Amino acid sequence: MKCKTCKKEFTYKRNKIYCSRKCKDRAYTFKHSGDKNYLARRRKYYLENIERYRQQEKQRYQKNTSKKIKSVLRYYYKHRDKILKYQINRLERLKKINPLIRDKYKIRIKSRCLYPLETSKCQVCSSTKDLQRHHRDYKNPKDILILCRKCHNNLHRAAK
Repeated sequence: MKCKTCKKEFTYKRNKIYCSRKCKDRAYTFKHSGDKNYLARRRKYYLENIERYRQQEKQRYQKNTSKKIKSVLRYYYKHRDKILKYQINRLERLKKINPLIRDKYKIRIKSRCLYPLETSKCQVCSSTKDLQRHHRDYKNPKDILILCRKCHNNLHRAAK
């Protein structure tokens, strides 16, 4: 079949009359190039029917979501052995890691509960924005400084 815009040959797929998206856009802009009020009318129509557009978008999203879930499950069941083997190897590698590094993650999680950032201030400049926790030593998990991002970066630069 020949493209309606550029006249190139292309393989026919379900009522397509253009070979590419580029040709389709070119034809569309050419069709409405003489109409100065086209975009204003199109915008007005969109605003009048915005609820319908939102409903269509929700339906399209739900339809695509179910397709994605099906494809993920299909992939999982097809490659289940590989995935399980990878996960087992990953767990074995984590067990072999230095215990201090492994415990570091647990300490960080505990510190999030013990020292909430929402009610704190930077201990250097008293700022309340972009707060972070700094662990001086992971062997002593309660020894934590609460610092803003700027002071935290300065502290690490000074340590180097």
